[in-house]
Amino acid sequence: MKPYFVVAAKNLPVKPPISFTLVMWLILDKYHYPRDFTGIACMLIAIMWVVVIVAISAEKHVSIEQLLEREQRAQLDKAQLGKKIAATP
Repeated sequence: MKPYFVVAAKNLPVKPPISFTLVMWLILDKYHYPRDFTGIACMLIAIMWVVVIVAISAEKHVSIEQLLEREQRAQLDKAQLGKKIAATP
């Protein structure tokens, strides 16, 4: 089978965990977990939301072409550095 190319997950924007939050809330409500466990779960979900909000605010949208150009320049710089190291006595 011929390999095919896809966009890497690191190039995709961060999505808020809305469905995860709703599912956890429904599970905690349906099974009547103790308040301690519910509090810990809510705290972890709140921390997850803070991390997502910070990640979204820090995102810089770049096109795939710009990423490819940056990678090609980095490979070219590595090749030139390798030639300089090989040329030094």
